[in-house]
Amino acid sequence: MALCPLGHTPGLMPQTAGEVLRDARRRKKVTQQELADLAGTTQTSIARWEGEARSPTVRQLATLLDALGYDLELRAKPATQREGQTRGFSKLLDGGQAMQRGRRSKKSR
Repeated sequence: MALCPLGHTPGLMPQTAGEVLRDARRRKKVTQQELADLAGTTQTSIARWEGEARSPTVRQLATLLDALGYDLELRAKPATQREGQTRGFSKLLDGGQAMQRGRRSKKSR
């Protein structure tokens, strides 16, 4: 999950959940243990999330950021198509049409 850095404009320099968590904690000058106590988790979990050995769930990240005085805002945006690639459902439709065309040509033979 890529997130916008705290205090930056969305779309610039996306960060991982671990980076956002670490930056928020450091801005508030809170230790991993203090954050763990505030959020009801362990210092080991905080270290794993910040080190990206594991990723927190959205709910866990929201709880942690709330404990630090931040709100978690998620935004969804349309996926962009790469040139020359068909994505998702349209690819299935194209493939189905090609299969039907192939069947028809075999029948006409």
